[in-house]
Amino acid sequence: LISAGADKKGHGQFLLFSGNERMVLSAGVDAAGNGGIVDLFNRAGQGVVQMSCDNQGSGMVGTYDPKGAGRALKAKP
Repeated sequence: LISAGADKKGHGQFLLFSGNERMVLSAGVDAAGNGGIVDLFNRAGQGVVQMSCDNQGSGMVGTYDPKGAGRALKAKP
C-alpha cells in the first residue's frame, strides 16, 4: 500500500506500508529543511536505516539497532 501527500508544513511525503498496514518506508523533507530524508522500518515499526542531508548539503546514511544505538556515515566536509 502506498500513501502520497503532504506533512503539516506542506512538504511532500511518501509512505509505503506492508500488507498488514505496517509502515516500512517513509520519504519526504527533513524537519530542519536541509533536504530529503528516507527512513526504513523493521517489522516492529522501529526505524533502523536513515538517509538524509546535513546542514552543509552533504549526505548521511545511518544504521541503528532496535534500541536506537548505531552509527552514521557522513561525507567529509
